[in-house]
Amino acid sequence: MIVDAHAHYVPDAMLDALKSERRLFPSIAVNSECGEVTLAFAGGAPTRPVSRKLVDLTQRRDWLARRNIDCQLAGGWVDLFGYELPPEEGADWCRFVNEHMRSAATALPALRPRRRRP
Repeated sequence: MIVDAHAHYVPDAMLDALKSERRLFPSIAVNSECGEVTLAFAGGAPTRPVSRKLVDLTQRRDWLARRNIDCQLAGGWVDLFGYELPPEEGADWCRFVNEHMRSAATALPALRPRRRRP
């Protein structure tokens, strides 16, 4: 089995939910201009635009197949960690991201969300 042990992923469904459910995270500003999405946490500067390569599962599946990679361990994209968020909202954000990562993994069996062991 060939494993890619270091990758990043941003679930597209997570971005869609964030845009449509603005009330969930009042300290996160979402900007979608020219087809690019950036986020700003707690009044801070916007992130870099989220690359389509980080979001597109079809492109990822094809990329893995061309390289004969059986499994890819993916963590969230560092720009979206939200360390600046107030504690309760930050905990909710963490759960929100984790739920979307888990859900995306069911759509692409080769994708495995990274988990930290205690």
